[in-house]
Amino acid sequence: MSSIKEASDLANIILALSGPRACGKSTIAKHLENNHGYTRIAFSDTLRDIASCAGDQFINDRNYLAHLGAKLREIWPEILLKAVSQRIAACDGPVVIEDIRLPTEFEFCKSIGAVTIRFEITREEQFERLASRDGKIGLDAEKLLDCMDEDLLTDISEWDHNYVAEGDFQQLAATLARDMKQSCWESGYILRKHPKTDSEVMS
Repeated sequence: MSSIKEASDLANIILALSGPRACGKSTIAKHLENNHGYTRIAFSDTLRDIASCAGDQFINDRNYLAHLGAKLREIWPEILLKAVSQRIAACDGPVVIEDIRLPTEFEFCKSIGAVTIRFEITREEQFERLASRDGKIGLDAEKLLDCMDEDLLTDISEWDHNYVAEGDFQQLAATLARDMKQSCWESGYILRKHPKTDSEVMS
């Protein structure tokens, strides 16, 4: 698979974030977008667009989106991968994918040369953040943390970088941006590969 650019800076880097619920993926991605020039993309963007047709209350319903994604993949296994491929191809500059949740998404990100990043957080900290951020406690919080796609990446160890998601998320995002800049400087270049064609995208 050929690269479309090589650079000695961050111009072509793709970051792909993963981690349990409430670990700060979206907050960190937004910070990279607002302060470091990244374009923010999510595999769930397509799901939210479809969910909006059923009603605004479903756009951020994590369990609804998980079941919707599972049903769509039964019909067209690579649908979300293809949607992200098209968005990346249209981007000029660094990209952050904020929500790897499935092994196929991890493999896809690896195949396009993305830097994969895993955030870790304790379950106790998840409960605290859900309570303070979303007002979710007790069974409501447990239902969110036990969503059907929460544990599908626990056996994967081949992440490029691992971070403990504690403290201020904006500071963590700044640390991440600095680390990526240093990594680019040390390696000399970052490859962004062509997203796969319809026949090549893995299911």
